[in-house]
Amino acid sequence: MGFRAALAAGHISLAELRAELDAQVRLFLALHPAHARPSHADGHQHFHVLPGVCDVVADVLASHGVRHVRVPELHPSEDLCAVSAERAAFYRGISEQAAAARRVFEAAGLHSTQAFLGYTTMGADCSVERISSLLRSVGQCGMAEEKEGAHADGGLTSEATPAATSASMTVGGVLRLPSTLPGCRWRTVELMFHPGLPVPAGTPAAEAGCGQPEGADEFAMSADRQHELDVLTDPRLRQALQDLGVRVGRWRDTVIACEASTGSVEA
Repeated sequence: MGFRAALAAGHISLAELRAELDAQVRLFLALHPAHARPSHADGHQHFHVLPGVCDVVADVLASHGVRHVRVPELHPSEDLCAVSAERAAFYRGISEQAAAARRVFEAAGLHSTQAFLGYTTMGADCSVERISSLLRSVGQCGMAEEKEGAHADGGLTSEATPAATSASMTVGGVLRLPSTLPGCRWRTVELMFHPGLPVPAGTPAAEAGCGQPEGADEFAMSADRQHELDVLTDPRLRQALQDLGVRVGRWRDTVIACEASTGSVEA
C-alpha cells in the first residue's frame, strides 16, 4: 500500500509524521552546520501537499525557520492532452491539493513561487524547445492572482524586464521572467526536473541514491535521467534563457519577488 492510500485509509499517524519530519530537519542541520536552516523544502511525489500532511509540514518547517516550500499547482501553459487520462487525472488531483496547501503554507509564513512548471517536461518530453515555449507562455500570459513569489534551489531569474521563475533533482531552481502583471516587478516560477546518470540494473539502493531495498528502481535506471541532464546542459538552453531575459539562480538569490505600490515585498 502506497503512502497516499495508507493516508486515505487512516493508517498514517500524523504525530509520527511530525516526529519524522522534525528529525529529518534536525539531521540536515547536524550534517550541514554551516547552514542556518534549509533554503526550501518539498516532498517526494508532492506528498507534502496532501490534506493533513501539509498542516504538519507547515508547522515543522516554520518552527525551524524554513521560509520556502514547493506548491505544484498546474499552470494553464501546461497542456495535459498528450499524457494518459490516468496520469492527467493524477496531476490535476495534485494540483487541487497544492492550491489548498498554498493557503496553509501562507498562513504559516511560508512562501512559494507564483507558478510551477514540470508536469509536461519530464523524461522524453524534456527539450530546449518545450522549456522555452512554456517560459515564453508564462511571461506573456497574466497570472490569475498577484502573489509574492518564492524560489527553489538551483533555478532561473530575469533582469531584462521585471519578473522571476525557479527550477527543481527533483532539482529546484529560480527563474526570473519579465512580468506583465501591473504593480509586480518579478514573476517567480519553479521548473521541475529530474536530471542524473542512470545506474546499472542490480545496483544497491544505497549506491543508487533511490529505489527499493532490493536495489535501484526503474526511475534510477531510466535513460530519462541522462536525457534531462543533456537538455539542461545544452548550450542552446542557456542561449534561450538569455534571449528570454532569464538567468540561473537559487531560492536565496531571489530577494524581491513583487514590488507593490506600497513598497517591496521580500520573497
